[in-house]
Amino acid sequence: MITPMASSDTLLARVDKLEAECKALREENNALKKNDQLKRRLGQDSTNSSKPPSSDHSATKPSVQRSLRKPSGRKPGKQPGSGGTAQAAAPGHTVDHYPPTCRGCQRDLDAARPAGVRRCQVFDLPEPAGWEVTEHRYHRMRCARGTTTVPTPCPESALLPPTVPGSARRPPT
Repeated sequence: MITPMASSDTLLARVDKLEAECKALREENNALKKNDQLKRRLGQDSTNSSKPPSSDHSATKPSVQRSLRKPSGRKPGKQPGSGGTAQAAAPGHTVDHYPPTCRGCQRDLDAARPAGVRRCQVFDLPEPAGWEVTEHRYHRMRCARGTTTVPTPCPESALLPPTVPGSARRPPT
């Protein structure tokens, strides 16, 4: 505290001391501001600034866990040795579809060689419980000239049982 009778030398010394203290506090404040700016810049990444994702450092940011499932070590998709298709072992009905004539030469295909079969199973749910399975076989035939002909498949609405209402039998538009 300054007394009213203090000399001018004492007052000047006190002012110099306060100015030096004020200068030191300003320098410390500027250093803290700079340190705060550096911390903010270090904390910036593509999620909280306009930086591109390629500038993110993977070492500074923990990876996001995407799934709680543990990896099984298997590749995705059908596994080797597992079951084949979902077709029934023994269908209740079998309908064979043969092409009537060769699409190339228009000849009859009675003496033609088979060239393969495409199978399609239709599962119907009859009135009592259980599945009624009909397998449609579309036979490819090769005529003597080498042209392979496939029968035109039935439209899906023709494969539906007659108990299905007409609105459900129409294909979607």
